[in-house]
Amino acid sequence: MPGARPFGALSHPLGARASDPTTTSQERSSDMLRRHFLTTALGAVAFTGFPARAQYVEGDFEVIRTEAGWRQMLTDLEYRVMREGATEEPYSSPLDANYADGIYHCRGCDLALYSSETKYDSETGWPSFTAPLENAIGT
Repeated sequence: MPGARPFGALSHPLGARASDPTTTSQERSSDMLRRHFLTTALGAVAFTGFPARAQYVEGDFEVIRTEAGWRQMLTDLEYRVMREGATEEPYSSPLDANYADGIYHCRGCDLALYSSETKYDSETGWPSFTAPLENAIGT
């Protein structure tokens, strides 16, 4: 059929347009710039890498525990997430689907962090909030 796109056009939106006779040179140039940007961005991430551990804030805190104290009060997963910067599996936390009214507290220090009024479904599998309570989180 005249003007029809090649079979792979939908599954390869950047690559298929280059061989499509109905695509203008400006569209192909735009696709090349987009592809170059994505390749460069991915290369920069691969080159610099992500930090292997979360970056922690130094300073005085209201709750101070020894490593043994943390290990005693937290499960293995909680310890890895809270003390070593690990991430729990998405959709594994019962807090993700909890929409009851109230205040969410830190598992490690029991201080108030978030109000249920700021909770929303980010569709990421982790509990998400638009803002912490005032003075609850230091950066």
